This record gives sequence, structure tokens and C-alpha cells, in this order.
Amino acid sequence: MDKNKIFKLLLFIFAPLITLILVVVFWFWKSEPTPQPNSDNSTNKTIENVSNKLSPTPQIKGIKDEKLQRQTDALVPLFGNFQSVPVFVVDEPVNHSRAGAEPGVAYAECDRKNVPTIYVKKEFYQKANPKMLTNILKHELTHAYFCRQGIQAGHDERWRKKFTEVGGFGN
Repeated sequence: MDKNKIFKLLLFIFAPLITLILVVVFWFWKSEPTPQPNSDNSTNKTIENVSNKLSPTPQIKGIKDEKLQRQTDALVPLFGNFQSVPVFVVDEPVNHSRAGAEPGVAYAECDRKNVPTIYVKKEFYQKANPKMLTNILKHELTHAYFCRQGIQAGHDERWRKKFTEVGGFGN
């Protein structure tokens, strides 16, 4: 047999096999489930609703503070290729949904399009030292990071890992 016939025979045998493999790989890749914000999978559920609320429509409340927004934007590069997250100062109680929990100082809301917004309690913002403020912004940006991925991570293991990676401490 000459080389040309051998090449055609190999091409005839292997081309359909390679095509089949590519189709199967593509099918598995496309059919892999993506995490859904309202999934029943407990690892995707939020533990603390105040930190990751899913609101039907985003309702901006509070006031925009340019200094606070600049501080937040300065931390965004810690999360890699990540867009700015709007942050507002609110003059309202920030209560955790769990009984007996301490009142909160900030929270991140995640709308149904995975667009996060951060709210910081006015009293905290006015009295916090720079280290406390930076830490709480890292905390809420970590929630925003997962929101953008469509994941409602409360304070689970992956959330804590990311929070620590960006230099956050505590809860």
C-alpha cells in the first residue's frame, strides 16, 4: 500500500472518532449545571440573608458618598477582573435575620441579574477607623464577588477562603 492510501484510510477511521469525541465533550460542557441563586443545594444558600438578599428589583436607598466609593473601588482589584460595586450610606438599622445576632453595620444586596450593591450604616461609617472600614468593605465585596458569579455564598468555607485571600479578618 502506498502512503497516500494509508493516510486516507487513517483519515477515514479517525476523523469520525475525533468528531464524536469533540461532540461528546461539547455536550458535557454545555450541560454542566451552573449554580443558581435559589438552588436547593445547601452550599449555594446564604446563611445570612441580610448579607446577600435577592430582591426582585433593585431599590437603591441611601446616599452616594464619593469618598466611600473611592475607598471601595480601591479594593476591587483584590478580586481580579472585577467591576466597581456601587456603595451607599444608609441611615437605617442593619439587623441580621438570625435571632440573637448583633446588629450589622453593612450588607450586600444581590439582584436577580447578579448585580450587587453595598450599603453601609451611616453611624458606622462616621465612627469607624480606617482598618475597620476597609475590613467591612472587603467583607461585603466578597459577597459581591460571589453574587456576580450567581452564587449565594453566606459565610461558608469558600466565602471564608476568598475573604482571607483578600486580607479580610473575622467574619
